[in-house]
Amino acid sequence: MKTQSLGLKTVVLTATVLVRLQAAQGQPDTPSPRGDCAEQTRRQRVVGLGEFSVTGDGIGLRSMDGMTWITGCLKISKQGRSSASGNGSAVALDDEGELRSTSDGVEWTRRTSDTSSALHAVAFGNDRFVVVGNEGALVTSSNGITWTTQNAGTDERLRGIAFGDGRFVAVGYAGTILTSRDGVHWVKRRSRTTVRLLDVTYGNGMFVAVGWHGTILTSPDGARWTPQKAGATAHLRTIRFAVNVAH
Repeated sequence: MKTQSLGLKTVVLTATVLVRLQAAQGQPDTPSPRGDCAEQTRRQRVVGLGEFSVTGDGIGLRSMDGMTWITGCLKISKQGRSSASGNGSAVALDDEGELRSTSDGVEWTRRTSDTSSALHAVAFGNDRFVVVGNEGALVTSSNGITWTTQNAGTDERLRGIAFGDGRFVAVGYAGTILTSRDGVHWVKRRSRTTVRLLDVTYGNGMFVAVGWHGTILTSPDGARWTPQKAGATAHLRTIRFAVNVAH
């Protein structure tokens, strides 16, 4: 199936399939520097740091360390479905939450995930793709083609997953946080919250999770979590980390 029919834009770099996928409706635009935002952008370019960006219900947030957040630095637009690449393949969730994979960034094939639950997010690490979804659904694959159901140890809806520092972190409803090194054996962690956690990412040596009522949690290892002040009470739905390249 062609990339265009999925509503995805694909960039293939070198012979390795390194793919950046975004939904046709778009991701957050480039931040418009002003005030503290301009200073933060200048500092990032000087020291070569990356940044966390969060989008929520009518709000955008930015942070370099996951603890101090600046509001109003992003133009808000709708985020696309989740995607990940590794082992010469890329995996994405289409607009219906169906799994697709590609080895060339052009031809996309629907894959059977061995679960009837809706799927929400995918990550790659330690030679394995891991996808999470409703009712604690969790499936893994080494090649993006053949998928195996794993026991997450929870029935809560899992909405986000990230890989960093040799481990996966998955988050979901009722403050659920799970960690795993291999994507197969999972440990439930204490989040100190019962709100719905909707997304998680890794950057600058830290995991950052976001959710309802302005919830932001940070952790250096996925096991110990600390709440941070977002300066907002809106539901926070997505978080990304990107390294800015100095010009």
